Amino acid sequence: MSCARLLAACALWLTAATSARAQHVMLDVPDCQGAQGAEVEKLAALELAPRLSVIESSPTPVLTGSVRCEPPHAHVIVVDPARAQPLTIHIDLGAAAPQARQRLLALALAELITTSQMEGEAPALSPEPATQPEPAPSTSDDHAASVRSPLSVWLAPSVALAADPALALLGGDVGVSHALGPVLLSIDARAGFGQSVRSSSEVQMRVLALGAFAGLLILDRDVQLSAGPGLRIGHVALTTHSPADGLAAKDLAAVWLGPALTTALQAPLTGPLLLRAGLEVGYVARPVVGFDEDRADRLALRGPWLSLGLGVALRAP
Repeated sequence: MSCARLLAACALWLTAATSARAQHVMLDVPDCQGAQGAEVEKLAALELAPRLSVIESSPTPVLTGSVRCEPPHAHVIVVDPARAQPLTIHIDLGAAAPQARQRLLALALAELITTSQMEGEAPALSPEPATQPEPAPSTSDDHAASVRSPLSVWLAPSVALAADPALALLGGDVGVSHALGPVLLSIDARAGFGQSVRSSSEVQMRVLALGAFAGLLILDRDVQLSAGPGLRIGHVALTTHSPADGLAAKDLAAVWLGPALTTALQAPLTGPLLLRAGLEVGYVARPVVGFDEDRADRLALRGPWLSLGLGVALRAP
């Protein structure tokens, strides 16, 4: 037998085998993302002719091609009674031009039907890898900002110095702050005690005060820095005793008030625990002054003040 006759015989056998397996095909294509299902079926039928003819129904199982639309994707499925498993391909229709989507679906459907018809056995299909969403680019600073709570509570030992009387007050602050966008709102309570022994007198001062501040967040990353104005109001108790003059102890208690500027720095230590440092400068706008019988002021809280605090803060979960 010549080589030409052998090739002709093989072609004839293949055609006969194919015809024996399937001569008809059913199509089920809905409208999908601008592609008209009826037009897709017509284009696919043209691609499959004359090997296969498209029919509407059949009393026996026949080769069936269908499309499942899940925007922006389309899933082309071919079910062949001679195969154990259907064939499936997935097309990203959203990436194709609208005018090309009908032609793209028709070609994919016809190609998959032809593949299913020509193959004797179902190939081993590897599972399609699941599409993983791409992680949004982020930096450690962005991540910290996304999980940072705007609320924190702090406790800090402090030292304050008033211009008059010129003595240092040792005490502490406790406060809470809450960030609202670029503004940091905070309130605190402060207690302090100071004593000064001089050559002619001994002065003691006890202070309780409340403060409210609205600061601008200059830095709001892992390290937080804010600065802004506020108001402090408090109660002061002053006592002076002059043994050299033979004067008895004199007491004075009153309310004082003054504006202030504050700067606060918070840096992470471990977990929700933060290191906090604060600096405050203010002026006693409503001074407290006491006079003796000669109208010589012996007790006073007036003028500017300076306060420094260093402690810890706890960021709310």
